[in-house]
Amino acid sequence: MVALVVSVLAAAALAATGLSVTALSAPPIASTTPAPTTARLFDFESKEPRWTVINDGVMGGVSQSSFVAKLGVATFAGRVRLENNGGFASVRSPLLALSSGDPSTVFQLRARGDGLTYQFTVKTETGWFWAAVTPKKGAWTNISIPFEKLIPKSRFGETIDGDGLTSAADIESIGFLIGNKREQRFSLALDWVELR
Repeated sequence: MVALVVSVLAAAALAATGLSVTALSAPPIASTTPAPTTARLFDFESKEPRWTVINDGVMGGVSQSSFVAKLGVATFAGRVRLENNGGFASVRSPLLALSSGDPSTVFQLRARGDGLTYQFTVKTETGWFWAAVTPKKGAWTNISIPFEKLIPKSRFGETIDGDGLTSAADIESIGFLIGNKREQRFSLALDWVELR
């Protein structure tokens, strides 16, 4: 405001000397609409806490998997086997501490797949939510998962009645699971995971 007043006074002084004066315009008013926020949950560049592998061995199965982060890319890979009532492999992130005021409603992730379908999983204090994702085979793909596409599930993957995920503050951890009722080798690469 002070700069505008000084400019107006300077223009008036120039006009009094008979010199031409260029019309002045007020500076633009800044928008009051908040910019969209993006929270990068994992980029696998820094020394983040380790993700936890949870396979069907907890139920007597013999599937194997690993989760290794190297040079900014994390790879979830292994082999699903069906012996001993097995049939799944999964990995879960460390605990997240998201703000109670976080307005995010969409997960975004960049992944490179192998043509297989995975379950993107979200754990909250009260339950689980899943969404099926099939990243392109051999090509990096950006995947968007709105909260409303996450389906309430039991811990063992059965669809249940219940409210959907409505608040980012409820999220405790995220993960990936593969359990397509068949023996198969798999490899899923992750570049980053965000909330928007």
